[in-house]
Amino acid sequence: IHTHRFFTFFPVRGSSSRGGLMALKGIIRKIREGKNSAIAVDGPRGPYQKAKMGIIEIAKMTGAVILPLTASVKNKIILKNYWNQVEIPLPGSKGVYIIGNPITVKRQTHRKEMNYLLELFERELKKITELADEYC
Repeated sequence: IHTHRFFTFFPVRGSSSRGGLMALKGIIRKIREGKNSAIAVDGPRGPYQKAKMGIIEIAKMTGAVILPLTASVKNKIILKNYWNQVEIPLPGSKGVYIIGNPITVKRQTHRKEMNYLLELFERELKKITELADEYC
């Protein structure tokens, strides 16, 4: 993997509560153009660390593989008053990125299997997040 290409994202503004349809179309367009996409899967209203179905639906529509990705830093400030407990790295802090096992969603996947894949994604993301925190 070429790291510079892997970590090059093209932002699409929107969320499930504001501009969602435009964001969805924008993400799908970027993926079909061969660009990478990253999504904050717990949405703008939470609950914290609870993934929404959007990531599974996007993968189903585009054929893109889901790569769970997390990061952690050693020295940080945690804003616990925010619903998603924002972490701000302190200057000079070292950290890690961890990529989890890929998840594939076939176009013909039914809702029950999509629910299973969402649970699988959440478990994988939790596992690698805990691992990243242990490294730091």
